[in-house]
Order: sequence, then C-alpha cells, then structure tokens
Amino acid sequence: MKKSTSKPLESLSPKNSIYLWERKSDESLQFWTKGSEEHSLIKPTVPKHLNLTGDSLDSPISAPPAYPVSIFERRGILHAAINRLSANFYTHRYRQKFHFLIYTISGEANVIIGRKEHLLKPGMIMIIPSDSEYEMKNNSEWITLWFHLKKSKEWNGIIGKKIEMRMAKCLEDLYGLVKICMREVYNKRRSFENIDLYAELIRRLLHRELFEGGNLEERVKRFCQSLPNPSFLAAKEAAKSLGISVNMLDRICMKIYGNTFAKHILNSKMTEAKRMLEAGKSIKETANTLGYADRFAFSKAFKRQTGNSPARYIKI
Repeated sequence: MKKSTSKPLESLSPKNSIYLWERKSDESLQFWTKGSEEHSLIKPTVPKHLNLTGDSLDSPISAPPAYPVSIFERRGILHAAINRLSANFYTHRYRQKFHFLIYTISGEANVIIGRKEHLLKPGMIMIIPSDSEYEMKNNSEWITLWFHLKKSKEWNGIIGKKIEMRMAKCLEDLYGLVKICMREVYNKRRSFENIDLYAELIRRLLHRELFEGGNLEERVKRFCQSLPNPSFLAAKEAAKSLGISVNMLDRICMKIYGNTFAKHILNSKMTEAKRMLEAGKSIKETANTLGYADRFAFSKAFKRQTGNSPARYIKI
C-alpha cells in the first residue's frame, strides 16, 4: 500500500456551486452540500482554515472547545459526530487510516463497494475497516451518527477486514447517549468527570453493537488472529477488550480451537518456540522473546507442552 504523497486540498467551493466545501487527497474525495450540518463530539472535522466551524450547537457546523486530556482518544475513539447531510453529498474513500462506523438515523444513502451498489436505510449500520474503498452519495436529506475508531488491538480484532452492512442493535441507546454527552461537552461548565463516564459508556455500547449484531464466534476468531505472536495478553484483559466475560471467551475458544483462551495463547507460543529453535535461535534467546523469566522456566514449559526439552527437540 502506497503512502500518501501530498497534502489534502481542502477549499471552499465556488459560490455558484451546490457544494459548500470540498476535499481532494490521496485518501479521499469529498463534496459537502450547502445546507448540511455537522455537530462534532470530540474535535473539528471540517478544515479549520475554512472558518466554517463554531463552538456552539447553534452553529450549523460545530465542534466543542478542546479537551485538556484525551478522554475519547485513549479509548480509541478518534472522531464522532451527528450529521444532517443535504442531497447530493458525496464521498469516496480509498486509503483511510481508521475504522469507520456510520449509522443512518433517517433518510437513505447509496453505497458503492467494488462494482456493487447498496442502499443504506434508516436503522442500519455500516462497519468499514481501515484501508477499505467505498463511495457514498445521497439523493435526499440523510441524518447520520458516525465514529472514527483507531487502528488498535482493541478495535482491529472485532471489526474484521470486510465492509459490513446490517440493521443496528444499539442505535437508539447510542444515539440518545451521544446527544446527552454532546450537551455536556458544549456546556461552558462542562464536567470532565461526566464526559469520561459518557465516553466509557459509548465505548461499551460500540462493543455491544459489534458483538451482538454480528457473528460473535467470528469476531473472537478475528481478535485472536490480530494478536501478535507471542502475545502476553491475559484472558481477563482479552475478555475486557472484547466486551464479554472470561467464561464466554473460553467457551468460544473451546469451540474454535478446542482449548481455552490461555491454552490457545500457550499453544501459539510453543509453535513460535519450535519455529525459532528450528531456525537456529538459542534456547536463551527464544525464552527471552517469548517472555519467560529465564531459559529454565521456558524449558520446563516447553517440555510440559511438547514432551521434550528444547535441547532434545533441537537434536530430533
């Protein structure tokens, strides 16, 4: 995948155009229709130099004053907004560096993926992994709630690699929560403690949406596949990232791999250990790479798992 080679061209559209502003870059093409509105939850998305963004919900395009701490970003939520898009809005993205979730509150939009056209109807969610290519356009007013999510261990494993469109499971709760949070973030006496609470609830609802609305088994599988090898993630932390209990995680792993999560991680470690030893790596180096305290701890674990010590395995 080629990296972007130039800065985006972001400018106001000609006065006689139906568009207000437009963006052209190596990653996207976007035309914003006049009369459209956007209320951001975290920070501006409309380019600052265009002077279109206010800091009040009374402004058609708004973003709250900057946060002193990264309340949303540390949860992997990079952007979020409620949009009312007038007819003929258009966007084409093809190298986005974030995951994109977009809910349709009302209205409809045509989505082109590959050569196929799909209709995004009210109550639906579209889940778009990073680096996906798609086009969106609408023929009438379209109201949306959307999120940009960071490419991270937390989100990579549960979003997967293919664009998905379906009826949403948590839209009503999530939309209501975002509107409550939005009133707080724009309040001149806003409470960062309250915003932090709302941000965590939003994160959990997004997790619930991604798991309850899709194939849970497939998402756990994707999560496990996204982990580095070796991984040092404990079952408790994995379950928390997935938004499920440890017991649920282990039941699903037993179904997929025939082992609990912890046992699956251990098996993956031992597979990597064999590969390293076969490649000529020393026992000490292999032990260090796999996170063991010393070669003796590694040798004990290796023998318990394989029936042979690392030294004997090398000779076989």
